[in-house]
Amino acid sequence: MLIAPALLVMIFGCMQFALWYYAGGVARAAATEGAQAGAAGGAGFGAAPAKANEIIAGPGRGILHAGTVRVVTNGANVTVTVTAKAPSLILGMSLPVQATASEPLEAFRAQSGP
Repeated sequence: MLIAPALLVMIFGCMQFALWYYAGGVARAAATEGAQAGAAGGAGFGAAPAKANEIIAGPGRGILHAGTVRVVTNGANVTVTVTAKAPSLILGMSLPVQATASEPLEAFRAQSGP
């Protein structure tokens, strides 16, 4: 008698975990792609958030909600942080996901010495 409700809870729990895990993977992909775009030689400051938002709006559409992108550069590295919410099967439940990726800025450096 209690087996069916317990089984349903387990099934929905597994499905919710899978959605949350997949949303984290999409957030990691958006952060990585954004960092790589921002680190490319000659790329402007807007390249990193543009690429990350492109991933959120494309493959991440429907899986990442309220996505925000934060980009920080320190002269040597570009760091992109993507924060969003995963879809929830339970009304009112909020499942945040966050991913950060960092890449060294590509630049031409003259060779020193002969």
